[in-house]
Amino acid sequence: MPVTEAMTTPLLATLDNAADLIAATSEFQAFTGTANAAAAKLRVAFFEINDSEVTLPLAMFSLGPGFSNPSEAQGDGFSFSPHWSGSLLLRFMASVTPAHSADPQNANIKFVADCEGIIAGMKAITAVGTNLAVMEYSSLSEIMRTRLSEGDSAEAFFWDWGLTV
Repeated sequence: MPVTEAMTTPLLATLDNAADLIAATSEFQAFTGTANAAAAKLRVAFFEINDSEVTLPLAMFSLGPGFSNPSEAQGDGFSFSPHWSGSLLLRFMASVTPAHSADPQNANIKFVADCEGIIAGMKAITAVGTNLAVMEYSSLSEIMRTRLSEGDSAEAFFWDWGLTV
């Protein structure tokens, strides 16, 4: 899912920085079976995916509600902060394999452990150097298991998180 559009506006740059953060973790690289951050970043999607072209596992980022660009009055006008703040939505997705279907309890436990490991990896490097500063990580949903698209026999695990930046 290589991105071909420029991600240079402040909000899009925040999403791109989030992708850099997750891709830099060894936990996400292990989750996606990739060898390095550059390869792992190709397993990060933005906003939505084309179900017919998706390769799982992956992470998908989108903008959450409440993004703001604070301003303050200064003499004859307003000054806007260069920093936007708000919530990013992060969705983890992974395939449900035949082995998972045979042992759903342990499959769910492995998916949770993988995702928790990725979050821990992100926490360990957040705001280090030029990495995105994430102030809070919160689970937004229960673990879901569903078909990728109507009429599709393939199932996937989903788990949604919120990241406050």
